[in-house]
Amino acid sequence: MNRTPNFPFNLLEDSNLFNQKWLDAYAVQKLLQISRGTLHNWCSKGILPYSKLGGRRYFDLEEIHKALNNSKIHSKK
Repeated sequence: MNRTPNFPFNLLEDSNLFNQKWLDAYAVQKLLQISRGTLHNWCSKGILPYSKLGGRRYFDLEEIHKALNNSKIHSKK
């Protein structure tokens, strides 16, 4: 079975996340296909910025895109 990953943009199109500026932790986990522990570690290390309101973490979708773009690795050929 040939399976292509839906990471990350098919997921965004399917769930209408592009229309939201702020995502909660669960949406970010689904978007990036990571565990809760990984998200916690990235927040603790400052890899993924967030805002906290009422004990909940919220993530700016634009900041997620910036974090992904800033961590690009270009292979040397």
